[in-house]
Amino acid sequence: MKHGGNFSFGKLAGLSGYSLPYLRPLDHAYLRDRVVIDSSVTALLWPPTLSDVSPSQITSTTQITVTGLGFADTPRLQLESDTTTYELIAETFVSMTEMTAWVISIQVPPDTYDLVITNPDGQTDRLLDAVVVGP
Repeated sequence: MKHGGNFSFGKLAGLSGYSLPYLRPLDHAYLRDRVVIDSSVTALLWPPTLSDVSPSQITSTTQITVTGLGFADTPRLQLESDTTTYELIAETFVSMTEMTAWVISIQVPPDTYDLVITNPDGQTDRLLDAVVVGP
């Protein structure tokens, strides 16, 4: 349809002898307020920010509480060191500022780990040297 043209519901819905209009699929990206957004983005969320983890010393299987800002529902939590990446289990979204997860200590080699959060939209944050596993 050209600028200034007219249209009717019948034209848009393919009624009254009109064919259905061809709608171009959004395969790559689209514009929103002149910003290019990847087509996998379904919401515009603030990036997460980690501020604290408790407890920070883990010697046995422990539930940890993570606090910060901008947590989206069902983020992923990981412990990362130079040699190991461990996915925390039973992550529970409490609010946009708090979540809990379990660390199974026998599955994690003793070391000092960064805590990494990844929201469902791919945005991440890292709290350096946040957790020490081991005696």
